[in-house]
Amino acid sequence: MKLMIADDHGLFRLGLKAAIEQKIEGIEVLEAEDTKSALSLLGTQKDIKMALLDINIPGNEGLSFIYSVLQDYPELKVCVISGDEDPSIIQAVMDKGVSGFIPKSSANDVIFSAIQIILAGSQYFPMDLLNKAAHLKSNKSISKLTPRQLDVLKAMADGQANKLIADNLNISVGTVKTHITAIFEELNVTNRTQAINAAREKGVIL
Repeated sequence: MKLMIADDHGLFRLGLKAAIEQKIEGIEVLEAEDTKSALSLLGTQKDIKMALLDINIPGNEGLSFIYSVLQDYPELKVCVISGDEDPSIIQAVMDKGVSGFIPKSSANDVIFSAIQIILAGSQYFPMDLLNKAAHLKSNKSISKLTPRQLDVLKAMADGQANKLIADNLNISVGTVKTHITAIFEELNVTNRTQAINAAREKGVIL
């Protein structure tokens, strides 16, 4: 079984390669120092099962290299390994379908376990980073609500019925329902209670 590490830090690659081959039986680790060499390996070594890709590898703009690998090699198990633990990056690569995210600060045993989990067909994302990414995504959803939708949300939190909200905001009941539907979709909730709780957690309403 072959695994590729694409990272521009030679000592990191060498150390991780030696540790993985020693720890995981029957695995061969190939090394790439930039996007060009990584693509060359993927093109010639058809039996690579998994790729550990660093976000900051030379030749990668933003996350374009990772996205292209995911698109061009759909059967490949792609895992990001990075020293950058920005929640927005984690959410972005998750949305694109990577199999995992391993912080470079992780202990070797954690890295080994993550690799084995992914090779077995599951995903690996550290729970603390998942929580940060989910929190960030929720905050972005709140920020996308229009001023009128926020007015409706605050009125809902006050326990106002649709008719009262419509009267107080000088809009129709139908418009209120439209705003509520949009609020539910933006916050990824299905009822008033969930919407109000999400808004309270983010400090949008008291």
